[in-house]
Amino acid sequence: MFIFDGGILSETQIAAINTNPEEHHGFAFVEYEDLGDYLGERLLKRMRVCFKNLQNNEGGLYLEKHEKIS
Repeated sequence: MFIFDGGILSETQIAAINTNPEEHHGFAFVEYEDLGDYLGERLLKRMRVCFKNLQNNEGGLYLEKHEKIS
């Protein structure tokens, strides 16, 4: 699985988002604190590491079992 930081989207970019109804039921923007309501335990752990990495301006990272690999 790959997770990318797409930056901040403008209203125009958000309005242009299209999802394939055969593959997706839609999309949502979710506050960090609410991720646990939407993600399973494994993905939630990954996302927390990714957000911490982003906040610390540490660039790209590789995770193995939810932990950073140097």
